[in-house]
Amino acid sequence: MTITVIGHVTQDTLIIPHMNWQVVNGLGGSLYTVNALASLTDEPIRLICNVGENIFDSVISSLKKFPNIDVSGIRKVNGNHLHCYILYASEYGTQYDEGKEVPISFMQIEPYVSDSDFILVSLMTGFDIELSTLQQIKQSANCPVYFDYHILALDRDVLGNRFLRRNEYWFEWCSSCNHLQLNQFEAESLSESPIRTVEDAKLFSTPILLEGVESVAITLGSNGSFVCWKDAYRVIHGEKIDASPVSNVIDTTGCGDVFASGFIVQYLKGGDYQEAYKFASSVAGIKCGCSGFDDFANVLLLSQRN
Repeated sequence: MTITVIGHVTQDTLIIPHMNWQVVNGLGGSLYTVNALASLTDEPIRLICNVGENIFDSVISSLKKFPNIDVSGIRKVNGNHLHCYILYASEYGTQYDEGKEVPISFMQIEPYVSDSDFILVSLMTGFDIELSTLQQIKQSANCPVYFDYHILALDRDVLGNRFLRRNEYWFEWCSSCNHLQLNQFEAESLSESPIRTVEDAKLFSTPILLEGVESVAITLGSNGSFVCWKDAYRVIHGEKIDASPVSNVIDTTGCGDVFASGFIVQYLKGGDYQEAYKFASSVAGIKCGCSGFDDFANVLLLSQRN
């Protein structure tokens, strides 16, 4: 079972005024996703992305600690990797960039599609791939395609202030997959109305599901998630899945990546949407109580032993 992840590594500098102007430097993006998958399964995991030459060795080194991660799909590109500086002085922060990102082309992805058992596409920067590339992936794949809408929901004004926006082609993006993940705020920016109940989630999800998507998950943070799917008779179903109780929330970074990874790992075992999303919610809760992914892997292993 090979799980293919498509999405860029990010190089971030986070500036946090309300924490005494703490500055946090690090690599993230798709590294969170493959770390989560490698913590949940021993199945082969492949990452496809472009990485600037200045951080290429660091990225490869960080992934080599997992024997089941295949780095052959990572392409080194000339120049420095895109570096994002984000000042969290407002709700979504203000972002300044250095360097230029090279989008992942379908030509890079195509050789890996046929032997994939599941494909996860997560937009880490919003410029990872073009819409036509996602559509080509969906058309070419003989396996499920999971799409996390993620950063595509944000835009920036001329000063770099980030805000939720309704992408002109949002419906095409959301319907070019088998399984769709958004958080509540992203979904509400698209529906342009509150999503507070299962019925609200069904109203938003129905056009997407009728277009060919099999399931839609709207994550709600500590409140769990709304999950909608259609049966063989094209009847739309919805369910509220409660979040796992977390006694001490330490770090919510990467919880969405863990949620998607948990769904994929469990779905490949049994093919049941509901069970897969319940497992996704459970492991995302575990991540909230951990600092970083090394801690997550250790806590996860301990919980499995018990």
